[in-house]
Amino acid sequence: MDAEPLQEVVRALGPGILKSAAQFGAMTGAAGATAGGIVGLAKDVTPTLFFIGSGVQCFALGSTFYATRHSALVYLARRKGIVHSDLTPEQKIQASCVGGGVSGFTTAAIFRGRANLLPGSIVFTLFGYLGQRYVNNREAALLPSTYEDRPNLWHRMLSSKWSPVKAFPDDEYENMLQEQLNQINVELALIDEDIVKIKAGQSRISLE
Repeated sequence: MDAEPLQEVVRALGPGILKSAAQFGAMTGAAGATAGGIVGLAKDVTPTLFFIGSGVQCFALGSTFYATRHSALVYLARRKGIVHSDLTPEQKIQASCVGGGVSGFTTAAIFRGRANLLPGSIVFTLFGYLGQRYVNNREAALLPSTYEDRPNLWHRMLSSKWSPVKAFPDDEYENMLQEQLNQINVELALIDEDIVKIKAGQSRISLE
């Protein structure tokens, strides 16, 4: 791995990103605590323990995921010499998978024990992949150019190999018409030559 992008990652992990990671962790922690309290009530056990335990674990997951994903985005952007907004959807998926794997591994190591390290990493890597894939699809659906460039149903039917007719792009159709026009001009020139020859033959006959 290049040293310069890694230095950028270290510099990026300042108070600002740690604060944002803590805020994101607080949101996931609140959601986890609420779910834990509901599960505790449903199982008729101490809901306070479920509330606190789920909240702390979800806070660790959320904050670690945010910080790790952001670090991966910074590294990928610096290595390519671009900004975050110019990263491809595939690169964002890579960063989210790294964030999910690291957060799952870290949380399992702290709260669940060694037996859950690998399952936790795999499960949350998958969550990171699916979550980023969903976000990418939503962003692509909101882009007007993406929608306009998407072929409609009629065009897809005509482009099928089972269709008896074929849909031509505008430039290809224009070239085809130009070729036909050139062929007609050639045929007209041949006809003109034949007319000239006929007239010349008729003139010779009349002179005789």
